[in-house]
Amino acid sequence: MFKRIAFIFSAVTFMFSTCAYAKTVEFIIDKPTYASIDKYEKETNALLAAPFIQNDRTMIPVRAVSESFGSLVSWDPNTRAVTISKDGKTVKLTIDSLTANVDGTETALDAAPCIVSDTTFVPVRFVSESLGYNVNFVPRTRSVLVCDRADYMTVNGKAVTYPEYEAMRYVLATPELTGVDLTNSTKAYLLKNAVLSVAADKASVGLTQQSDQAINLALEQYDENLPFTIGAFALLMENEEKGFAYIDSVYSASEVQNAYETDYICAKHILIRSGTDSEQQATATKAYEQAASGADFDKLIEDFGEDPGVINNPDGYVFSKGEMIDAFETAAYSLKIGEISKPVKSEYGYHIVKRLPLPALSEITEQELIFNLYVAPLMNSSVVE
Repeated sequence: MFKRIAFIFSAVTFMFSTCAYAKTVEFIIDKPTYASIDKYEKETNALLAAPFIQNDRTMIPVRAVSESFGSLVSWDPNTRAVTISKDGKTVKLTIDSLTANVDGTETALDAAPCIVSDTTFVPVRFVSESLGYNVNFVPRTRSVLVCDRADYMTVNGKAVTYPEYEAMRYVLATPELTGVDLTNSTKAYLLKNAVLSVAADKASVGLTQQSDQAINLALEQYDENLPFTIGAFALLMENEEKGFAYIDSVYSASEVQNAYETDYICAKHILIRSGTDSEQQATATKAYEQAASGADFDKLIEDFGEDPGVINNPDGYVFSKGEMIDAFETAAYSLKIGEISKPVKSEYGYHIVKRLPLPALSEITEQELIFNLYVAPLMNSSVVE
């Protein structure tokens, strides 16, 4: 079945431009600290009082949410009004009033500003969005993510936030993936997760109890020193697990096996690449004549072959169309099982190819087929903005 592996890198290639960093501040309900992350530098700061929910609106200490992004905050004790200004925008709120003033225009509030423990609390979404910031609430972690950039992208109407992008990019920046284009790979991975999550929602496929427990366990192991928010991590985990649940719901072992037997073949070859072209051709002809006379093909590979990849593929290459160089691939597909080709020339030299029976479906090839059957069509038809 579908494995928790980063198969996306071998299955998909996308080219996207490099993105600027975002600044994110995370508040958590009932937690008297908040985290600020900018260019993967994380600071944790204390609050005089913890955020809380009032009338279904999250209330945050006004100076924490405003001054984190460089806004100016002023307090008028006579009118009990707080004014927040940044980049020409001004938001004015009055304690216990359900009316706010944004750039001179009165606006109704769902929750009134209030004072708790000598600290002025304001509705975080209203204030942040009025100043041009992006706000997301993550129910699982009871987190509020305030970001100074709009959503990283939307996929079929589903928002993917900048905190998710930066968290995913950090997770993928492992020694095992040295040399991988992180910008492109991160976006491809997020795109894959988003289209599968949307597909799951449309098919009414939810998280299983096992998936839910896996997410909670991962969150319990979250390290506060990591340079991304636990809320963004939760969003990533939920989308990924929903994707797995969707794949599990549509997966057909017989469909995958049939695609394997229809689209894939197995072949070995003797590659001659040393010497001039005429020398290569002469050696290839000699090797072919011995093979055609019934000599052991593996022994001929040992005696004549110069393909270093044979070491990792002693039983032959398993592939579908478009994966190998044209000359080798064309020759292999033209053969019946057990047949051997005459020498064919490619940019690497001369090949004598032998078609072999398909081995049992391997886990890696199964993942490729699952991607091709169930994921790639969704990605190719997705609307990304």
